[in-house]
Amino acid sequence: MELSNKLSNNLKKCLKQSRRMARRHGAEAVNLNYFLHALCTQKGSLAYELLSQNKVRQEDLDKILLRQPLKQDDSHNEQQTSVAPALSESLQDMIIKSFILAKRHRHLFVGTEHCLSVMLDNPPHALQHLLQRYQLNKEKLQGQVSAILRGNSKFPELTRFFQGGEGLEGLNSDLSGQLPPSNGIEQFATDITEKQYQ
Repeated sequence: MELSNKLSNNLKKCLKQSRRMARRHGAEAVNLNYFLHALCTQKGSLAYELLSQNKVRQEDLDKILLRQPLKQDDSHNEQQTSVAPALSESLQDMIIKSFILAKRHRHLFVGTEHCLSVMLDNPPHALQHLLQRYQLNKEKLQGQVSAILRGNSKFPELTRFFQGGEGLEGLNSDLSGQLPPSNGIEQFATDITEKQYQ
């Protein structure tokens, strides 16, 4: 199985966006700053949600994580003339650690939450600067991320149902007899007819 199939959609989008930013900056490699910027601006990612709650501004993310202005966007020419920059060693190392973390939690996919957890464990300089700028408590953020990772560990069976193509039908057949009646009226009607009137 190809490793990219083990990445969540949000993580794939972050990697694509960070590669696009590196190319627009004329960088030879996608470093952690480009990835962190993509992670923090990808709606739906855990980093985006946590930073939004703490009122982190887009302008500050740009200043701290992208130290030079982007080149003019000519995406049509860019795709034809540029080779996609490679992932830096530090970014590859972070992704490998994210796979290990996902495996430890028995998760079937690697998501942005795994990457954020790894980066909070050993924050790169730009992330340290961002945390200081907004007076964010690294341990508190790591605790929130860890709680989410532990919570996600309870659902690998559900992921397997959807991954195997069984969908809700497979889940329903596996849980048959364990669920209350799906029609609330039937349940209340039964209760009412069995009730004795005084």
